[in-house]
Amino acid sequence: MSTTEHGRYANRSLADRREGLDNSHVVSYKGRLRLVPKPLRRVVQAVVDPVRRIANAAFYRLRPSRISATGHWLWGLVSAIAARRQATGLTVAVDITPLYGHRTGIGWYLHCLLAELCEREDLHLRLYGHSVFVHPNDENISGNLPRGPAITHVAQWVPDDLTMSRDWLLRLLRPLEPWLIAADRNRVVFAPNFIPPEKFRRAAGALVVTVHDLSFRSFSWTTQDETRRALAARLDSALARARLVLTDSEAVQRELIADGSRPAEAFRAIPLGPGHLSAASEGVLPAAVPDRFALHVGTFEPRKNLSMLLDAWEQLHASSRVPLPLVLCGAAGWKNDDLRPILARGENEGWLINLGYVSDVELAELYRRAVVVCCPSLYEGFGMPVLEAMGAGTPVLASDIPVHREIAGAAAVLLPSNDPARWATEAAALASDDGRRRELAARGRSRAGEFSWRRAATATAAAWAAAAEIRPG
Repeated sequence: MSTTEHGRYANRSLADRREGLDNSHVVSYKGRLRLVPKPLRRVVQAVVDPVRRIANAAFYRLRPSRISATGHWLWGLVSAIAARRQATGLTVAVDITPLYGHRTGIGWYLHCLLAELCEREDLHLRLYGHSVFVHPNDENISGNLPRGPAITHVAQWVPDDLTMSRDWLLRLLRPLEPWLIAADRNRVVFAPNFIPPEKFRRAAGALVVTVHDLSFRSFSWTTQDETRRALAARLDSALARARLVLTDSEAVQRELIADGSRPAEAFRAIPLGPGHLSAASEGVLPAAVPDRFALHVGTFEPRKNLSMLLDAWEQLHASSRVPLPLVLCGAAGWKNDDLRPILARGENEGWLINLGYVSDVELAELYRRAVVVCCPSLYEGFGMPVLEAMGAGTPVLASDIPVHREIAGAAAVLLPSNDPARWATEAAALASDDGRRRELAARGRSRAGEFSWRRAATATAAAWAAAAEIRPG
């Protein structure tokens, strides 16, 4: 080897050195390139260099160690499927996509069910996220998954030391996920968020879906356009395929039965537990909140009827009967542009405090310390703030709608959802009457004690078991 060639070999690229490749062929190629006429040299290089890089990458990926690692990885994938197929007892495929990202009400619903069922030895709950094949950037589950003998998170980690790059391998494997999930032979497929995801389309298990509300039909103008279109296009098909349909309340169950598309026995109402705040430790109020205040908890969207409540509080402030600022907690939501002027006016005049999203500890303390909690919704599938407020021992003013009558009974003051003057009058009267507040607090605690996540989870597991035994007619 000449001095020049030796220098080139010694100074080979960092990438080649990391890959452990002998690039003497590169030296030979560069040397032979001198024989090519100078005008053609760049053309030859433009053609040969990409081919050489592909060949080098292929040589690197097909090293024996990577072939061996790929074999072990594929064997682990097949072995995991085989082990799941051998399980006895009730096997349930659970869509856990509601647990990803910012935790919403449906996410907490699913989390609380899994937390209650995770120790059951007669259940095998297979949790399927966005994908069976996990990329480092995919695991954005908010909070921790419940763990226990009943729980298996079906997630196959894809390393980057196989014969194919991770990104290319994921592109090839993800279209196969429906068949791989079907290969697990789960007896039940559970869709906790209205519609089963596409990855479950090949699964043969009995489908059980939870329909939390029908606002997209009853109050279509209040829902997000994308959500309304998706539910309108796919929910009827999911309901037709489902062995059982679960609802959070009898009010929603009656709506579905009235639709007439399925017999009444296809639907089961399973009331939820008292939120997820009962275990939250005591904290301090946010700095902007005074000692006496009213509270509204919920996303800023039309179904929550915030415009009426803000009108009522503006009237209450103008009458100067009771200095009771209204505290709002919730995400920004949608279709709320008309609220901005009155929100700004209320904050400027001091009768409104808009906290936005708050932590669980702060929310639990706000519930405990509020003079009254206001729930003026036009429609709800369950009405969790009503139950959370009653559990905290705080009086509730709520709209007189079917689900609030079902959940609160005589433990809350129910008012028309379109009468701001009545809301202002009742809020002032309640804030001035300590005895009545104590009476409502006692009723609320008693009523909230009738709801339990343990009972909800047990009833849900019983519904899965029933669906597994039901044969389509």
